[in-house]
Amino acid sequence: MADLEISTNKRETRRLAWWLLSAFFFFYLLCSGGHIYTPDGIIMFRLTRSMAKAGRLDIRPLETWPEFGGMETIDPATGEKHFYSKYGIGASLAAAPFYWIGEVLLPLSGQKERDVFDQNHWRKKYKTNNGTTRIVKLRNLFYDPRRENFDEAFLSFVTSWSNALLIAGTIVGLFMIATCLGYSVNAALALALLAGLASPLWHYSKTFFSEPLACLAVVWSVYFTVAGAKVNAPRRAWIWAGMLLGVAVLTKISHIVLVLPAGILILAYATRRPRREAFIRIALFGLAFAAVVGMIGVYNTIRFSTPMETGYGTEVNAWQTPFWEGLSGLLFSSGRGLLVYCPLLILSVLAFPRFVRRQPALGVFVALGMCVLTIFYARWHMWEGGWCRGPRFLLPIVPILLLPLTEFLESPPHHLAGRIAIITLIAVSFLVALSGVIVNYHDYCSWLRFEFELNPRRYYEMMRWNWSFAPVVRYWVFPIKDYFLLRHALEFPGLVFGLFGVFLTGFLVSVVGLWRQWHRSITTVPAKKPSSEL
Repeated sequence: MADLEISTNKRETRRLAWWLLSAFFFFYLLCSGGHIYTPDGIIMFRLTRSMAKAGRLDIRPLETWPEFGGMETIDPATGEKHFYSKYGIGASLAAAPFYWIGEVLLPLSGQKERDVFDQNHWRKKYKTNNGTTRIVKLRNLFYDPRRENFDEAFLSFVTSWSNALLIAGTIVGLFMIATCLGYSVNAALALALLAGLASPLWHYSKTFFSEPLACLAVVWSVYFTVAGAKVNAPRRAWIWAGMLLGVAVLTKISHIVLVLPAGILILAYATRRPRREAFIRIALFGLAFAAVVGMIGVYNTIRFSTPMETGYGTEVNAWQTPFWEGLSGLLFSSGRGLLVYCPLLILSVLAFPRFVRRQPALGVFVALGMCVLTIFYARWHMWEGGWCRGPRFLLPIVPILLLPLTEFLESPPHHLAGRIAIITLIAVSFLVALSGVIVNYHDYCSWLRFEFELNPRRYYEMMRWNWSFAPVVRYWVFPIKDYFLLRHALEFPGLVFGLFGVFLTGFLVSVVGLWRQWHRSITTVPAKKPSSEL
């Protein structure tokens, strides 16, 4: 009977997880901005297209910035020039299925909607220092969105759906970790909803950066590690854990620093087993990780004839920011501070002592993962992550940092003041997250640059440190709130408008399914106290 009950619990939890995935995926698609805004994103998109259409790794450089985002090589045999992306191949590979979906859908588009992606109508006049007038388009994309280039704009739009799915999958992974640790379905579901709607994850579901894939890989690696620590868990759980940690590194080589906290977590769990079994499981984890990471060496060799060249060139040595400046910037600055752009983490910090008493090994992973990633990027010359919102480089660890919050969701404070404080922080976190999806960060950075670059003031420093221009403050009064493609789809009915109809239908069906499954789960899965260390 006990085995039957456990099997039923797992089945109900997994069904709830699938509905949760579907609901967030369609919700994020409804919130889509419609473009790939950064040069980084266009470089990764072009690699996706090159691999998906021609099976090639070289790409066409940016027409307006040909030296950006990679390295040019010359084939010694033919003398041909090839340009290769400097970014990890992981995100481009993950987006390939969506590119193929775009190719299938593209012939269904009509002539009447060809202007749906052309949103370059925000223009402003500026006086230069020599007295001449300059007209600037705030949305200066790195590809042409006009009707004659509709095909590329549409394929970019569909390819960017990959990050909506990856962030939705990250949220589900967080839900699965919480239930695996023994937290109630209600607490785990509340954690997932907060992560999806009151953290930077919502904003990054609208982008085409590589961090969402790293988020998913780290979260699910931790899930399989935790699941594999259970007494009767199969060995394959730690194979998956190793492979997924490798995917995080395949996405961006800097994530190799997460091997330290992950290794400590694996050792802490493995040493509770007999020596031979512990050795086998550690070996399986390590071999799986090495197999995926080894793909980086193969990828580099194909591109640059050596496994050690990544394409970053001289940037590999660009560790020139004073350590305390970068550290304080990543944690507290007005433009990039982690605690500023994810106030929920304040609750996690307060809940951490209770969490670490219950799960000491996982608590060490949470704290050490945060430390190694922050320390690594603190001295990077662009520690702020360029044109983005919040501390982009720390995003892969953010979902795991939210995990201790489940303690408060499981057992809220008894006194009224504590409950009010929690509700207030959650409300503030939601508003901060909401601001990041109603204003396009690219529009704002463009405005900041062109507004102040012509004056002696340095716009980049303002973007990092000046509270008067902090996105969490300025976005609310910024006049250009044009970060939703849906409003333009309503103006140009066609395939894109029809897709939003599918997204809305999928979202509503998923919400109903999630609601029904939740009711079924709380009656089928008995309430229990969170388990102590596995």
